[in-house]
Amino acid sequence: MRTRSKLAAGLAAALTLSPSLEGQSTIRDSAGIRIVDNVRAAWPAGRAWSIATPPLVDIGSGEDSLYELSTVMGAVRLSDGSIAVANMGSSNIRVYDPRGRFVRAIGRRGQGPGEFRQVMGLARRPGDTLVVVDSREELEYFTADGRFVRGLRSPSHRDGLVISDFHLFADGSFARTSWPQGHHRTEDRWLDSLVVVHVTPADTMGRIISRHPAIEYTRRPAYPGALPVQYGPAGFIVPDGDGYYVAYGVRYEIRRHRLDGSLERMIRAPWTPVPVRASDREAYRQFLTGLGAEGGGPVDPRLAAQRLRLLEATEFARHLPAYQQLIVDRERNVWVSEAQAERFVTQGFARVPSAPTPWRVFDRQGIWLGTVTMPARFRPMDIGREFVLGLWRDADDVEHVRLYRLDRP
Repeated sequence: MRTRSKLAAGLAAALTLSPSLEGQSTIRDSAGIRIVDNVRAAWPAGRAWSIATPPLVDIGSGEDSLYELSTVMGAVRLSDGSIAVANMGSSNIRVYDPRGRFVRAIGRRGQGPGEFRQVMGLARRPGDTLVVVDSREELEYFTADGRFVRGLRSPSHRDGLVISDFHLFADGSFARTSWPQGHHRTEDRWLDSLVVVHVTPADTMGRIISRHPAIEYTRRPAYPGALPVQYGPAGFIVPDGDGYYVAYGVRYEIRRHRLDGSLERMIRAPWTPVPVRASDREAYRQFLTGLGAEGGGPVDPRLAAQRLRLLEATEFARHLPAYQQLIVDRERNVWVSEAQAERFVTQGFARVPSAPTPWRVFDRQGIWLGTVTMPARFRPMDIGREFVLGLWRDADDVEHVRLYRLDRP
């Protein structure tokens, strides 16, 4: 086994032998943790990736109900080019051929094997196995042709924690996360933790492997409960084969952990904080006071008064987070989106940004390659070598699933 000094020397030599990275990124080893400090993007002029428009496939157009989508919770592209869509509104998985024509529906509403109470997510595993996250705290596995394989239930409580979400790893295990933990606290301000629980098919209770910053809370006399700092960062994790990335955008730093919870790599990049403006605070005020008035109906006066008290106690962050979303593509590049204020004042699972959104791309070693701008009203869900697949909303707010070509000169 190499010593730390030999490892550092090896990394330095590798960097020296990579002229395209000189002056753009530095890599060093500290106590066995690889630290990648990016100065600027590595893509030279004319070599940047881009999204080609118009889309190659658009699912959601037409009058047939089989193409009407409602609360899309995930979309993946299969090896033959067909597209599987997790459609919460119909409580099933819809499969479309490479041209976007409906082929089959997988599952249905119910409580039995191969049925869903509420579809909450979708992932693709080797061999085009489809893994569906159901709101019954269960994963359900299907073949691409719709045959139910098995279900795996995981309890929603662990050591007094309420755990949620499923993050799948290459070995068949998965992580679940839990936060916040501090609503019972009495301080005026505190930072709650995101707890990561590693679960295997043999141990569905799982074990806690790491804790990370989650969200900052405050408590004010004007309101009895704990309130999150609005427009501030929120911690989350994203699986990456044999590990997971931890994100908390108080600075531009992303950390990768192994499946035993140990820290493996830190990725850093330059960032200019974007201040939270008076217009952003006003947008939040309008969002909060308007909740419950769908269709133009009035808000109950007692509820409106309670929300005004809440607003008086709310504290706003000084600037937006360093980033907001993170996706690992099929080549294990890491895509990180720019934070947008509007994402804090929208409801529902199937949210999309109204404007084109820049996404920074880092390779699997943590080198900042460059930036790709996603189309307006689009949120990526699956990224391959030559495609980007995700949710798009039209001018009438109707949901579509779109496949775009990813140009990589």
